[in-house]
Amino acid sequence: MKTLQFGLILSFLFSSLSGCDLLDDSPCGPKQSFDLYLLGSSTVDNTGDILNTYMEGTNRVLQWSKLVEHVCSDEHVKADFKVALLDDETAAKEKITARGKVSWQFLFERQVELKADKFDLKGNLEVGLKQAFPDLNGWMVPTVEVVFPTKGSYSADTAFIKIHLISVQIIANYREFKQ
Repeated sequence: MKTLQFGLILSFLFSSLSGCDLLDDSPCGPKQSFDLYLLGSSTVDNTGDILNTYMEGTNRVLQWSKLVEHVCSDEHVKADFKVALLDDETAAKEKITARGKVSWQFLFERQVELKADKFDLKGNLEVGLKQAFPDLNGWMVPTVEVVFPTKGSYSADTAFIKIHLISVQIIANYREFKQ
């Protein structure tokens, strides 16, 4: 009976220690989180080099992204994307769709269509950078895009999105490259 109790105690201690990173044997540096959160009119403020726009047929695409450097490629990047809309009917009524993606080394990209979840469009994905960056020091560009039928001009499109879009968010969890 004492052997069983001792075994349970050891099992508990080992799982507790590994859960709090005391047994972290990763070749990577500390855990990091890239968090891009834009609220209200700041979603269409183009002064910070975060917003890009282009046309995809008759649809306007608004794209928010940022280069993240010194990413350890030995562990996967986990990214969550969220686009908050005015109400739960906005996406369908206004034909607004969204997608999240992570690209790296110009040739690689993984994308996810964001799905309706009450007032939001949400999605997540996981990517590995090891093939592109075998020396462990990589970079990535997490991106969220909102797509909708154009209203005729950039100014009309941004005025439209200011009314219907509450916020955009990207959270990318990764490990930093260890120098």
